[in-house]
Amino acid sequence: MKFAISISMERFSPTDLMSDAMSSMLALARIADEVGFETLWTAEHHTIECTTSPNQFTILTWLSQHMQRIRLGTATLVALYWSPIRLAGEAVMCDHLTGGRLEFGIARGAYQYEFDRMAGGTLQQEGVGYKELVPAVQKLWAGDYAHDGHYWKFPACHLRAQVATATSSAHLGRHARPRQFRLGGGYWREHLVHPAVRAAAPKSRCLARSSARRWRTIPSIHARVS
Repeated sequence: MKFAISISMERFSPTDLMSDAMSSMLALARIADEVGFETLWTAEHHTIECTTSPNQFTILTWLSQHMQRIRLGTATLVALYWSPIRLAGEAVMCDHLTGGRLEFGIARGAYQYEFDRMAGGTLQQEGVGYKELVPAVQKLWAGDYAHDGHYWKFPACHLRAQVATATSSAHLGRHARPRQFRLGGGYWREHLVHPAVRAAAPKSRCLARSSARRWRTIPSIHARVS
């Protein structure tokens, strides 16, 4: 059995200091690394006081300098807040800076409050952009790629750096619907997924595995150092 932990920089009052939030997160991260947790996950949130995490790649790179072995994951990147080239490039850079320990998790987002501020009021329930962005990022990781989609368009380009190791993984969000499930395919833990996905796919069957990555959902343990 393997364990993962999901933590963030948390402030529960405007009077809480950022230095205290950083110290609390780092202390808990170090404990998780020392006791043998496999992966540490952190979220992406904007303009939310409780969770200070506008860029997970920055936070994971910082944490990697203080821990020896634990893998570091994004749980999750919000698809519509990114562009394919920026997301693919920042993920690759983070993978290198963390010594090949990045676990890449992406989903459609959680809060309409954020979508009103980050995505022009787009309805969070629609999951727009998710289906287009994920395969575009995969293709940018694979090599030269040009994109002509609904939300993004760009001429042929190539990332100057590729993923650091073959062990880095990608994960689809746990709230995926069937159209999203078919994108990456992969192993889904039945009790975590939407009933429509559960009905559409056999248990623990990989439908369309990426050539370079595996896709799965990840449960989380939420904790805080007091």
